[in-house]
Amino acid sequence: MRTTTLAATLLGAASAVPGLLGGVTGLVGGLTGALQGTLDKIDDQLNDVGVVGAVLLAELGQIKPTATPSSIKEVASIVKKVGGAKPTALLQSAVELVLNGLGPTSLEGVIQQYSAGSNSENNVNTREPAKVIFPSADADDVPYSITEEKLRAAIYIPDTFTYGKKPPVVLVPGTATKGGLCYEPNLAKLLPQEDYADPVWLNIPGWLLEEVPWNAEFVAYAINYISGITSQNVSVIALSQGNLDTQWAFTYWPSTRHVVSDYIAVSPDYHGSVLLNVLCPKLGLLSCPPAVSQQLYNAKFIEAFRRVGGASAYVPTTTVYSATDDVVQPQSGANASAYLQDERGVGVLNVELQKVCPLASPALVGTHESSLWGAPLQALIKDALTHDGPADISRIPDWNAECSKIAADGLNLEDVIGTTFAVPVAFAAMFLYPKRVTTEPALPSYVQ
Repeated sequence: MRTTTLAATLLGAASAVPGLLGGVTGLVGGLTGALQGTLDKIDDQLNDVGVVGAVLLAELGQIKPTATPSSIKEVASIVKKVGGAKPTALLQSAVELVLNGLGPTSLEGVIQQYSAGSNSENNVNTREPAKVIFPSADADDVPYSITEEKLRAAIYIPDTFTYGKKPPVVLVPGTATKGGLCYEPNLAKLLPQEDYADPVWLNIPGWLLEEVPWNAEFVAYAINYISGITSQNVSVIALSQGNLDTQWAFTYWPSTRHVVSDYIAVSPDYHGSVLLNVLCPKLGLLSCPPAVSQQLYNAKFIEAFRRVGGASAYVPTTTVYSATDDVVQPQSGANASAYLQDERGVGVLNVELQKVCPLASPALVGTHESSLWGAPLQALIKDALTHDGPADISRIPDWNAECSKIAADGLNLEDVIGTTFAVPVAFAAMFLYPKRVTTEPALPSYVQ
């Protein structure tokens, strides 16, 4: 039974991309034969999505790019083709991007390769905040379960940071990424050139694949730390799961709400995503990283997140998302996973790009990460950070002109490729991450 299930799982995963991973079939046959008669002695993880991932990554390692994009327009065209709300999108996107020269030639060892330098989790930040923020900054904050040394070391402060001469911005990455990998080719390049934003970013240990509440502790600490060493309020810009982390931080570390002026949420998944079922098709039999299990559509964590108030804004918030997101779905209308309520009356603008940009706009590339290099996001960030409350499209001088740009001013072909590059890396990291669960992790004890 176990052998049959494993083979079926591998073949099912391989069939998701017909014509591209035909070699998986042969590998499955050999793997199944090798397991026959010894399954009782083999760790349960062999009957697992991890094995599927290993096989697929081995196949991807054999795929060589057939082209190198020569223009941003060409990259946009490739990315637009792999976008869309399809169950196989995660796998198809990774394969297509690698084939088209928009990913590393090998996806093996990416966790080690992208864990140093601007992606390091071991940064030395010696400045002390103006007031005590650990073990808590406020009596209502829940206790941290992580040491202050580890929390502080995850904050990467670039050489461009002015320590309060400009308004600080904390950049929070998404699942299976690091801050440098996620933001250096886009926001971390553009924002230091402005007088309204001064970015730092987080490299959360475990690539944001550990439990979401654990990841949120790094966000809560970083907000209070950067505010404390600059004596300024901060803004937060987050991608994907980084938004669950940020809202969770606002919920259980209320001290953070008092020092955040603006929050821009890019491709958030406040309802989770139905597309992640391809990575966790059946918990209990198959496993996946903890944070992925908690982002399944209406997972127990998502239900708790919404029950305790995470689906409504705590600070002025601008959300930006695409109806054709290839990672988070649904992403359209009031039922969009990214749609944030404003029950506390702090001010919210929900921006579904397909509804606010003209139909043929180049900005409507529409994948999970493409907003990071798009001009509309930059315009919204500027408006939000230079006014009280969330962004307001009516204040932007020529919004349609921003929608008409293929990429934001100041970004080149290398930057657009670099932003897209993170997608297959994240895909590989999800499968290579060694800590996996077969059941969704329990909620922290402080959750009522």
